Amino acid sequence: MKRLLITGVAICLVVFLASSGFAAEKYLMKNYGPAGPGGRVQHVSGSFVRDLSKDNPLVPMGYIAELKQLCMVVTANVAVSGDVNGENPILSDVFCMNDTNTLGRDEAVGWLKGRFKGETIYMLGRMTIEIDLSSGTYTGYWIFQEGAGTHYGVFILEGQVAYPMSTGTYSGWVRKNK
Repeated sequence: MKRLLITGVAICLVVFLASSGFAAEKYLMKNYGPAGPGGRVQHVSGSFVRDLSKDNPLVPMGYIAELKQLCMVVTANVAVSGDVNGENPILSDVFCMNDTNTLGRDEAVGWLKGRFKGETIYMLGRMTIEIDLSSGTYTGYWIFQEGAGTHYGVFILEGQVAYPMSTGTYSGWVRKNK
């Protein structure tokens, strides 16, 4: 019986250590392994600012009955500073509020272009943030696609919206594309 218990614990431990856990966890795990074709993962952090008054509406704010939400679509630009310095021209930014106007969700697609450790960086990414509209605080992530641009990676975002400005911080990692 003791041997069966030890075997069961050993199998569970191997499965736990070998699996990546939650689906998004593989993007958030620190990678201290050997450098691959794209080099080592490089950890980054910094801040960003977006002037909401300069957003260009593509679809004005309106109620979507099927979703039971108030939504709008804009293009925008975000200034990024810190380990990565540059800008993020947002090609499409969809913002929706729930029917009680207490929670918002913002999903955007755009390029991050600038400088990183003295070299040019271009990354195509999609951002998703959840906004508590009562406090104006938000959290989310920014995933940059592997194979598109010079680098790829993931940023975790935290911030505050106080119209007309949205400010926040990012932390995560980048790696060169092969």
